[in-house]
Amino acid sequence: MVVEKALAGGLDPVLTTQTGGLLEATGGHCVEIEPSSPQSITQQLDWVCNRGMDEAAKCAMAEAARKHALGFDRAKVLRELMSLVEGQQDDQGEEGEGKGGNETDQNL
Repeated sequence: MVVEKALAGGLDPVLTTQTGGLLEATGGHCVEIEPSSPQSITQQLDWVCNRGMDEAAKCAMAEAARKHALGFDRAKVLRELMSLVEGQQDDQGEEGEGKGGNETDQNL
């Protein structure tokens, strides 16, 4: 939620780790940091804040991130996730057919 809010703000580039769903949430419009590397954090912060990233690049990244964040639809993500879960449940049900099913089916 914090990353999404930061992206939607569109003020500055967002720095985020390469873990979980953060890269998906940012759409790649962020500066990626290796989570277990203090050196990576230091280098990326220094690059963005002090020496490497010019203002035009910062603005372009922030604007692209803002557009991506405003189009990020949590309901759509949840629907897609539920569809995947239901698909796996269907696959497991098919695997169980012909083998007697599960205990609940056998007791019916």
